[in-house]
Amino acid sequence: MKRTRPRTGKWPWIAGCLSVAPILAALGLGSEYIDRGTWNCEVCGLRKQRTEVCGVPCWRETHPTHSAGYERWWKEHIQIEHEHSWTPVGCHRRGTTISCSMRVAPVLATFEEAVAPDGAFRAAAIALAQSSGAERSTLIEELFEARFRSSSEGQERATNIAALRACSPAWDRVIAADEADAAGR
Repeated sequence: MKRTRPRTGKWPWIAGCLSVAPILAALGLGSEYIDRGTWNCEVCGLRKQRTEVCGVPCWRETHPTHSAGYERWWKEHIQIEHEHSWTPVGCHRRGTTISCSMRVAPVLATFEEAVAPDGAFRAAAIALAQSSGAERSTLIEELFEARFRSSSEGQERATNIAALRACSPAWDRVIAADEADAAGR
């Protein structure tokens, strides 16, 4: 009787995955790892429709018809090269589930100064664009918290930059640094 050697290495594993993948796809299993929906950049307001598989973007499409006032203002007055910070907005399909968010715009665009941007609002937008990594994540998280606080306290007006600076040392620091740079020019 011929003795067979056990298969080792990555190729048998890959071949096994490839042979099972069509079956799973046909059954719809694993589709919960596919996310389809609209995403906004929290920095510049750019909106894209995209599909992600396991958190990796596979397909993107820009929707220029959805350009909001904030995105236009950003393009005309700021337009700093930056790494986009994508957050889901509207409804997303994940497998057989549809989940919806009430968010339709970047959170900074919901601040009262977004209607008539002033120096503090411009400083906040620039600070967000120039931040990166953990600092940007902290700033965006604190924007959401400030917005949530104002809506849960029943404020009729949108949150403003002064209130954001008062409750967030991180925002106060980055806006003060930008204002100092602007004064030094």
